[in-house]
Amino acid sequence: MSTRQRIAKLTAQRSQVYTNASGRPLTAAEREMVKLLTAALSTAWELRRMELAQRPPIDHELIIVAEFSVGAVLVPAYAPLAERGH
Repeated sequence: MSTRQRIAKLTAQRSQVYTNASGRPLTAAEREMVKLLTAALSTAWELRRMELAQRPPIDHELIIVAEFSVGAVLVPAYAPLAERGH
């Protein structure tokens, strides 16, 4: 199970505890369950942040340069001006 799936499952479980107790105070067992689920969610989110930090950076900034003879050319935004067609 992926970390994202684990987070979704834990969130749904915690939500279900609150839904079951709708209109009344939580019992001691329900409070303990919420406490455990919240701790597990905290750990899962920390793991997710670590996973994201280990991913290589992605450059989403691209400049589209129209060249009528060839068509559109994608050039990274950090490319020298000469490569951008200037």
